[in-house]
Amino acid sequence: MSQASAATTTEQRAVADRARTRTLTHRRRRIVRSVAAFFGVSALMLLVAMAHRDTQALRADEGRAQRVAQAFQERFEAEGWPPLRLPQLGRADRGYENLFVFNVLYSDQVRVAPPVAVCCRRDRLRLFVRGEGRFVVMFDGQRYGSQWLSDREFFERADRLGLAAARPRR
Repeated sequence: MSQASAATTTEQRAVADRARTRTLTHRRRRIVRSVAAFFGVSALMLLVAMAHRDTQALRADEGRAQRVAQAFQERFEAEGWPPLRLPQLGRADRGYENLFVFNVLYSDQVRVAPPVAVCCRRDRLRLFVRGEGRFVVMFDGQRYGSQWLSDREFFERADRLGLAAARPRR
């Protein structure tokens, strides 16, 4: 073997080694990008699923609070004075009384400082993406309605809303 062919063989090996190294580097990068994309998309899907769960929980709780407010309003309009008990709702809301804390003094408190809280969810609604809070059924002397209060807002306003006697746990 001559020196020229030995040099050519060495150069060819060096070129082949560089090509192999470059190919392996590209493969490694592609694998890292694929793994990063997998975890990124998985995290995004998890976040979307948690946000959807929050939305569904809020809708269900808001619907229940609105039905309670509507039942109070109907009894108020029929009887002419504020109902002194949680009204009975339909079969779909059976057992809702266990979810709410009733302010038994609201009919007296509304004369002094409206609006007052009639009842509220016993426990805060635990959400993943949004802040935690609860729906409160309010009465202004003429109309019942439901309102979302964040946890911080709820505990700041609890005494003013007349929930000191029926304050639920945090």
